[in-house]
Amino acid sequence: MGPGPRRPPPVARTRRCAFILENLNLQKATRRADAVYEDMQIEIWNETAFSRLDNKSRQGGLSFAYAMDALAAGWLEGGTICNFSSYNREETAEKIRYVKDGIKALWPGVRPEIIKDNVYELEIDNGSRFIGWPAKPPRGKGQARYYIDEWAHIHLDEAIRRAASGGIGRGGIVRGGSTPLGQRGVFHEIYTEDQEYRSWVRGRWPWWLFYGLCIDVERARREAPLMSTEDRVCEFGTLRLQAAFEDFGSDLGGFQQEYECEFWDDEGAFLPMKLIMSCEADYDLEEAVERELPIGLGIDVGRDKSRTAVIGLQRQKVLTTVLIDIMHKVPFPQQEERIAKHIEEFDAMRTCIDRGGMGRALYDYVKARFGASRVEGVKFTQDSKEVMMTTLKALFEKRQIVIPAGDKKLRSDLNKIRQIPIKGGGYRYYADMDDSGHADRAWALALAIRAAGKAKRARGLGQKVVRSGRRRSGW
Repeated sequence: MGPGPRRPPPVARTRRCAFILENLNLQKATRRADAVYEDMQIEIWNETAFSRLDNKSRQGGLSFAYAMDALAAGWLEGGTICNFSSYNREETAEKIRYVKDGIKALWPGVRPEIIKDNVYELEIDNGSRFIGWPAKPPRGKGQARYYIDEWAHIHLDEAIRRAASGGIGRGGIVRGGSTPLGQRGVFHEIYTEDQEYRSWVRGRWPWWLFYGLCIDVERARREAPLMSTEDRVCEFGTLRLQAAFEDFGSDLGGFQQEYECEFWDDEGAFLPMKLIMSCEADYDLEEAVERELPIGLGIDVGRDKSRTAVIGLQRQKVLTTVLIDIMHKVPFPQQEERIAKHIEEFDAMRTCIDRGGMGRALYDYVKARFGASRVEGVKFTQDSKEVMMTTLKALFEKRQIVIPAGDKKLRSDLNKIRQIPIKGGGYRYYADMDDSGHADRAWALALAIRAAGKAKRARGLGQKVVRSGRRRSGW
């Protein structure tokens, strides 16, 4: 299925939009020969309201829109401060890279000189600055421009809202956007409570409004809202969009949340998204390792549709995630070697492995290599699942565990777990199988908690820890 009609020529109604359209080499800035301006981007660049919120599909180009809006504003008025927030350090740094790429893609006659250039800050020769604030509130920058990307996925979303809204009392703007993440958080609140937040302009951008995802935007704009998800994907989706839809399998709600701006209700989840995100922190896994403290590994075994997930926890002030390794369609001999390498590098005191079904052979190998005192095989029964899941949830509720901020797949796997009452008392714990696995990361985390609880022996001076570094404070 080839591409359909392309977008009509964009119209600029603000100086910012005109500057971008007249002076930016779009293909060079995006590094895509087929790049076109999306309607959402044009609308954001033409926006004059103080505060704007956009509920959008994935892969719609919002981050690029924010970076170019900031670049235009900074070029047009020297001394402008533009603040970027996203859900982790990597994503925040990406926004600064977008600004830098945009500068390089301006025509030479208007291209400013970069006089300060680091991971989280750029400054150009007219004094305008572009600053990244990874998953934390921007402070001390009055009359600034605030761009909050993937707002629903930021664990300090309320603190960032207060900082940004409090910083525009004498000037500046707030631009926030995200794909939804359940019926929770500041993004959902502002988007749905229009009477409470009357000053905010809102935009809604499902996939069929993007030329990079839809083969005929103009016709889809009229017809797609009246169709079922499957029918409109088949009728209007690009081949890549159709492949993405198929990858979600039976998880229709997941696709609708990621691509169709729907807020999925996770009320029935054993671990609600709000609880999961309350135990997130933005840190580097390798830097988090403490030299002298024992580490426990949890391994949930898979091969084809499921994944083999390896998660390492270290008991610091709280249980701290220091390793996440996911293997998909990796032959078992290679899985064995990777797992052995993790055990050796971390000198793991205890490793708990799913030994049911296909996990049996992997468990036998690891046990034979490292000994029964360091390796435990765990059979997933109703009783063992109940113990592991209730322990995991208790740690989240007590804020006694830390996972890396913005790991969407780990979040999703934890959120998939369901608790179903059974006859005679007790509960059954399960997660639907889909093309992203069987909540493999969640079960691996539960196994790692079990392993960390039994990894009591302190490290000796001669023991080997390849991955080490300073502990990050303020968690």
